[in-house]
Formats: sequence, C-alpha cells, structure tokens
Amino acid sequence: MNAGPKFHSTLSKMSIVRVEVKCTPVDIARPYKTWDAELFEGTAFLVTPSIFKRAPFYHANKIFYMTNFHVIDDADNRTCYLTMAGVGHSFMTGHVEIAIPGLDTAVISVDLMGDHERWFLDTPISDFIGTPLALCRERIKPDSQKVYTIGYPEGENAIETHGRVSGQAGDNSGMLCLNMSLNSGNSGGALFLDGSSNVIGICTATLEDGEAMSYAVPVHSVLRYLEYWADFNTSYMLMPSWGFKLQTLTDADATQYGVPWKGGIIKDVHGPVKQLLKNNDILYRINDTELDIFGEVKDPYILPMVSIHNLNFILSHTPGDISLHIRRNGKPMVVQFTPTNPGYKIGAGHKEWDLQDYAALGSMVFQNTNNKTLVVEEESDLKGTIRIAVRAAKHSKLREVVILTYVEKHGYVSNFKILKRYDIITKVDGTRIKSIEHLRSLIRDLGMKYRAGQTTVCIETTERTLWLSLKELEKEERASDIPSDHLCLCSKKRRRAAERTGGVLQKPSLQARAMEMMPAR
Repeated sequence: MNAGPKFHSTLSKMSIVRVEVKCTPVDIARPYKTWDAELFEGTAFLVTPSIFKRAPFYHANKIFYMTNFHVIDDADNRTCYLTMAGVGHSFMTGHVEIAIPGLDTAVISVDLMGDHERWFLDTPISDFIGTPLALCRERIKPDSQKVYTIGYPEGENAIETHGRVSGQAGDNSGMLCLNMSLNSGNSGGALFLDGSSNVIGICTATLEDGEAMSYAVPVHSVLRYLEYWADFNTSYMLMPSWGFKLQTLTDADATQYGVPWKGGIIKDVHGPVKQLLKNNDILYRINDTELDIFGEVKDPYILPMVSIHNLNFILSHTPGDISLHIRRNGKPMVVQFTPTNPGYKIGAGHKEWDLQDYAALGSMVFQNTNNKTLVVEEESDLKGTIRIAVRAAKHSKLREVVILTYVEKHGYVSNFKILKRYDIITKVDGTRIKSIEHLRSLIRDLGMKYRAGQTTVCIETTERTLWLSLKELEKEERASDIPSDHLCLCSKKRRRAAERTGGVLQKPSLQARAMEMMPAR
C-alpha cells in the first residue's frame, strides 16, 4: 500500500469519526409491530458549520458531520453515536438534521452543550474535536486520479485505503466510480485526492464487500444542492426532476412534426411542468446546451453524452434561470421552468422519515405502496408487485396505490382464498379510494354503520369484487394484535378495555375462529 499524504496528525484524524446507529426494524406488512433492534456502523467527517447558516437547526453550540443517508436512514429517533481515536468507549450523541436520499447524504449535528449519555470522560468533548475538512467545490473530471479514504471498515480502528477514480456511474446518479476496495464500515467516509486534504467525495457503496469497485457521491454535487436547491424548511430533501420523459426523435418524426432533426420528444408530462409543456413538444435546448436526438447532452467532464436527467446536469443549473427551448406544432418557444420534486406519492418507507400510515379492517392491514412494501419475499408475491408497479407508473407515482399488506393466515378472510397480499384495493362499498387516509375514514364510517345495523361490506380490487360479513370481521378484529386506535368495528367500551391492556383486545385466536368457520366434511 502506498504511503499516504501528510494527514496523520491526531487532531486531523479526529475530524473523521465512527458512527454507531441503533435501528429497531418495523414489520413491513404490519407497521405497528417491531423486531429486535440491530446495530449498524459507518463513518462520518466534520465539516464547516457555515454551510448550514441559513438552516433553522443552525446554532453556535453545534458542530456538523456529513455521512451517507443509508448509514443512518432508520436510526431510532434520528439519533446516532459518534466516537473517534483517543476517547476509549465514549461516544458523542448526534442528531440527524437532514437527509438527502437522492445524493445518499445526511447531516448529523452534535450539540457540544447538550446531553451525551455515553460520554464517560472528565475531559469535555470540545477538547477532542478536530478541524473541519475542506470540501472541494470544483467538479472532478474522472482521469484515473489517485485517491484515498480514511474510515472504519473493521469497527474500532481508522484505516486508510487507496485507489483511483476510474469514471462516472452509467446511471443518472452522477456518482464517481472508484477502483478501491471498501467495506460497509467505510460508508460515509471522506474521499481525498492523493496529496490533498480536500474532500472530493463521500464513499457510498461497493459492489460487494472486498471488491475493488466502489462509488462515491461528488461533494461538488452535495454543496451545489445545499447552496442552490435545498429547502431547509424540510428535513427530508428530495431531488428536483424535470417532470417529463424524452423519447428519441427519429428522422421520420422530424418530418412528421416539421422540425429540424435534433432534440427529443417530450412524453409523460407530470407535476408542475404540466402547466407549461405538452406531450409531443420537441425539446432541443436547455439554456445554451443543445440536445441530440436521444435527448442527451455533452458533458465536458464525462464521455460520451449524458441524459438531461443526470443529477450533475440538473444541479449544474441555477433555479430561476433555466430556459427550455421547445418546438410546438413546428413553432419555436422558450419556457422558463425550474425542476422541482413533482410530489411523488410512492415513498421509500423509512420509518423515521416517511413511514406510511395504515388502515385495518378485521385482521387485514392496508398501506400505501412504498419501496419497502414492494420487497418480494416469496415467488408467489411477484405477480402482485408487478401489477402494483405498473399501476404506479401509469400515474407517474403521483397517486397513492393502496394495497393489502397483511391478512391473518387461517382466518375468516384468508379461508376464502380470494383476497391476497399485494392486492390493489380500489373501492369500499362503492366508494373509490383516494389515499390510505381516505380508506381509514371510510373504515371509521363503516364502524358506525355496523353499529347502526349494516351487516356486510363490499371490497373491490383491480381483479375481483367480494362481500364480507362485518360480524365475522369484528371477531377477527377482537382476536388481532392491531392497536386500538385503528379498530373500528368494536364498540368504544371494548376499545377502552383494549387500551387498558396495552392496546390489544384479548380474545380467542384467529386460528380458533377459523376452525369454527371451516365447512363440515
């Protein structure tokens, strides 16, 4: 291994810390249930506080660290613990202030005057804080440069790892490709050019532990986003998007539309830009950058061309100063538009950031689709997830897709073998479902109707319609472990009793109820 640059002083190494995160996983199908807590580790590095001066969480007593979002994405209460060389088993308590999933970046604050329950030294924390690392504001052109990182791939000891920048990722993430062997504990570590102490990237991923192919988020992109694009009124920051797709412009298309053969055909317009653009508009230039017929642009830092959806390309622009040059019905037009987040309803499902609400009826649990509910656990689930993905894509992810995520086995509903996990729920008693909140409202109303004498409920999915007995669903509800605030068919008296016993109605098991419902042989 090559000797590293002059970066080995104790003070400097204190700028790079080990991050420890406790995560209590939430059951994907039943979000009211949790599993045993797990511990995860990564790396973070100290940055200058002035970057966050316009943020509401900025305070003179706070210091700030950058790391990967995936290191802290499910940290309980957005709390993590940071330690460094020379402090033994002591840890600082950190709070995750902002998350930028699209750049796999997060910012952790440490309040030097706050409570640090795992700090066991008499010496104050401030005596161990290093110097904020300098961040490179210039974009790096991949040219086989030598690089290194300092991180905690094996837990307690900081290890220096060397490699080269080999290129840029082939997708639209804008990540740097590295010939460098990293392990999971390196995630969130600072990437330096050899001979320099300026951070050019955040080490973020590797194909497999130990493989010499890894990735890093360019710090230039992170700084560009924080300076020009970030809305500090929200802690979960989403990436800007054009709000449309581009289709290749063929020579015959150009003849048909009566336009020069350059640019791409705008399709699937959605979100705020829908007020300005139309399907089949021809986009041929963004500011001074020409598009080719594939909807791609020249990037001086990358060869060959890149998509206009590449994050580096989007973030290189300044909000409020973006001109889209289009042709509509053959006539040139200029549209002023700044990419935004279109308001997608299909989220990632991170429990501390965008955990979905749920609705319950009997033992059935319903949720809006998110990335985690679409995890295929069994091959039999694949058909359902494909169906959901197609429906979400149809509406450009701008509508909630309410699905059944859980039904008790050997219970009243499951015995009929009609409703299955991943079924898309479209209507209840003839009312089309708009969202999971809307479904909860419908189920609450159903509870009142049941107590007023209604005996059945009609549930419609994309593939079938069925009627179910409310009396039997109430029995399932009483035997379930669903929290009382989500129960609707039981009386208020029963719900209050459930609250006194920890939120669960103690009744015969669903298996016992299922045996009662089984037809005689």
